Amino acid sequence: MRDPFVRRVDSRTQLTLQFGAAWLMVVGIAHASDDWNRVFTVWALGRPRFFGLAPKALTVTLGATAVLYFLGVHPRWTGLVACGLLAGIYALVPATYHNNTYVLFLFVLVTAAWAHAEYTLGWFARGGSPAPGDAPAVVPWLVRAQLLVIYLGSVLVKLCHPWWRGTGQVILWSANEHVPQDIPGWWNIPLRPLLGNPHGAAFADTLVTAAEVLIPLGLLTSRRRRLALGAAVCLHTFMQEWLFPQLFTFLMLLGLYAYVPSGDHGWTVTYDPAHPLDRTLVRLFDRLDWLARTRWIPNVSARDLTAVHTDGTLVTGASVLRLLAVLTPVTLFVWATLSLAAGGTLTLFTLPRPALENMALLVVALAYVPGVLDGVYRAARRRME
Repeated sequence: MRDPFVRRVDSRTQLTLQFGAAWLMVVGIAHASDDWNRVFTVWALGRPRFFGLAPKALTVTLGATAVLYFLGVHPRWTGLVACGLLAGIYALVPATYHNNTYVLFLFVLVTAAWAHAEYTLGWFARGGSPAPGDAPAVVPWLVRAQLLVIYLGSVLVKLCHPWWRGTGQVILWSANEHVPQDIPGWWNIPLRPLLGNPHGAAFADTLVTAAEVLIPLGLLTSRRRRLALGAAVCLHTFMQEWLFPQLFTFLMLLGLYAYVPSGDHGWTVTYDPAHPLDRTLVRLFDRLDWLARTRWIPNVSARDLTAVHTDGTLVTGASVLRLLAVLTPVTLFVWATLSLAAGGTLTLFTLPRPALENMALLVVALAYVPGVLDGVYRAARRRME
């Protein structure tokens, strides 16, 4: 039996990937330009003044073009011009090359070359109304293929590089030197005893390599795809919070939406139409459900939110709120914006930004502690009755 999960690709998926690539280009270039500025200053030493300003001029033009692409102003051409400018900066100042921006270049190139004709910000403001027709889209298929290439390419590099191959030397160096000196987050405090010794680092090395093999294989099969998606999210979240690779994390998580079914209304959510909190959630999520994965059904006898999947999975109460946050890609875009909008050295009340992000994710993690979110949700529900 063929897998309809992979066979069907609709307009919502393509538009979401295009919007995501465009927005990540805006905030990603803003973030990268902070580091590039120092590189450009060193590169310009000894060069003619006019020529020395060229990289900065290209970066400013790239930022403006990225904004135009995000706004949907001739998206195919503005996206392709942005890719050309990014390649020009690479060629002029090779030190700016990084896998973060290289993956960004690939994603924007794909989404711009096959830009959806209906791409406008108004499409998202209407809550993801389906574009006319649901003809198979090219972009999600290419993004899926690109994700597989990135995962398996990473495995190939690890198998060829003497610092990997199960030796754990890269992880050992990161835990003992790189992270404590260059990344002022807090995860290294509990992780250093585990990853800062040769045996722990070697085990983590083997585990990461195995995950990068099993995740793409799992994505190709309908039976194991949900498990593979969960493993990928855990892997990239860990990398983000410990190593802060920044843009790469969010691009990979965005690419996973190419494997998520859209437009199938797989979840049916029942709510009490007389309750103000339920009505608010309906209005809010109607705007955020870009992939059209939920159907909201009023039920005057409902005492609680209830979500049921077509496979029989049942979720109730505050767990529905966690589910809705996972179903919408807006959660990813908000996280990416908060993470990338500030430079890595920015501090607030003497706390480094990576440490603040660690704290924010720990607060979000409290929502998954049994009873915490349920207590807040039921208190708000009683208060609004």
